[in-house]
Amino acid sequence: MATHELRPAGRVDARRPRRRIDSSASELARVNLKRASGESAAPPAKITFRDFAAKWLQHVEGRGSPKTFEGYEGVLRVHVLPEFGGLLLSQITLEGLDGFVSDWLAAGPSYRRRVEVANKVERQRALEQDREPRKITLGHSPKTVANAIVPLKAMLS
Repeated sequence: MATHELRPAGRVDARRPRRRIDSSASELARVNLKRASGESAAPPAKITFRDFAAKWLQHVEGRGSPKTFEGYEGVLRVHVLPEFGGLLLSQITLEGLDGFVSDWLAAGPSYRRRVEVANKVERQRALEQDREPRKITLGHSPKTVANAIVPLKAMLS
């Protein structure tokens, strides 16, 4: 039976190899620890939404059904990351999120841009696969938008 010696805070047990953890992974761990303890788990401010979303997806993968994970990944890739991916988390405002949701529900300019990009990707894929392109439509009903923002809410709460 192994015995473990308690060390003062900040000291490292030399018998254990040290692991390097990149900043976004350590921030994700910090957030999850705070959530588990019931404290506020506001996401870190000095990380881009794209990096945080990637770490969040790694965190939730395998915790639910594969179909749920695919839905989260798709919503983030097609809708959310084009709008917020390059922003620092501290730059994302309630007004920005509200504008994003309103534009999506109204099939506004940002939504139409995402549809154009999705159709362009499909045309390229069809060309590579020597087939006719399918028309891509992206839902924008209130129910679709409400379901689609679930991962966004989970990440930012």
